[in-house]
Amino acid sequence: MLHPELTASATAPEAASVRGVDASAYASANRTCELGMSRATGRSYRHVLEILDESLA
Repeated sequence: MLHPELTASATAPEAASVRGVDASAYASANRTCELGMSRATGRSYRHVLEILDESLA
């Protein structure tokens, strides 16, 4: 989190894959991953339980 360039480098392969997918939601299992992948892909990641809760409402 202190060095965004490291996160960008570490997530580059996953981010490239995600950019080609138009999904209704982008899920993650932890907050750090949510932040990193959101920044790397430009997509809004949310915790998987948050998305599940929303879908059951």
